[in-house]
Amino acid sequence: MTDFSKTLIRCSTIYNIMGAPEAKTPYQKYLDAKADIEMQELNYKVKYIDENKEHLIPAQKQKVKIRELKEELLILEAEKDFEILSTGCKTHLSSLYAWTKYHKWSANKDKGNKYTAKGKLAENDSIKLLSETDFIAYNKNEERVDNEYLTGIPDILLSEDGESISKVIDIKTPWDAETFFSNLGKPLNTQYWWQIQGYMALTGAILGEVVFCLVNTPESIINKEKYRIATELDIVTEENPEYKRKIAELINNLTFDDIPTSDRIIRFKVERDENAIQKVYRKVEKCREYLIEIEKLHLGALETENILI
Repeated sequence: MTDFSKTLIRCSTIYNIMGAPEAKTPYQKYLDAKADIEMQELNYKVKYIDENKEHLIPAQKQKVKIRELKEELLILEAEKDFEILSTGCKTHLSSLYAWTKYHKWSANKDKGNKYTAKGKLAENDSIKLLSETDFIAYNKNEERVDNEYLTGIPDILLSEDGESISKVIDIKTPWDAETFFSNLGKPLNTQYWWQIQGYMALTGAILGEVVFCLVNTPESIINKEKYRIATELDIVTEENPEYKRKIAELINNLTFDDIPTSDRIIRFKVERDENAIQKVYRKVEKCREYLIEIEKLHLGALETENILI
């Protein structure tokens, strides 16, 4: 049996275990039910008590309904502090189970794609761009940080006193101008918000920042894109007019030195949310319990198959 009691969740996957933001928690369901009862009681008072109509059949039915709602509320009250696992969370945990027990991960995820490849290969260029913009020589953090629940490698750690971490910066490197500017006019992506909360939990920082940096696509990726275009056009020579036109478009759309440096930065400031962090810790504990259940189901199924064989 595997010991899942100390399994750590990567900060980049906190969103996966916290579930969709629109999903109601047991506590939210409890509050909604409580508010519904208060509204029902108010309506009952106005419609029947104030008018001395409590003896009427509709009044009696309303009274029964309120009593049934209060009985349901007692159940919700007992469950309001429970941490539920969403379907998406359970799906993620099935992958985490495979990694923790057998050290196997999704081959497709390991392979990655051109978008994630740029994020990795151009990360130092993004940090350099931010350094030039802020007039601060930022250094890429390479050390993994763990606590009892989480693990992660924050991109940039800042300290005012040289010891404690006061701020965490996470760098994002969009693929092109479209994906870069799509961040304007809307709140920070929820996945990134949870990720930076995780980094602040790990480091003790009270401030976080997610910074999107529009930098040139590495030459190695551009060359692969050139090859893709050449294959699609089935060209004989690179002097092909259509090929040359598409390559010019490609280079224009994947390089950004013609845009002022300050225009290639989009920032999202994030304050530490201690309540959210504590919710994450409680959810991690539930995730560990679920991983144990997954193993029981898995090994139990194997034992059943062996018996049948």
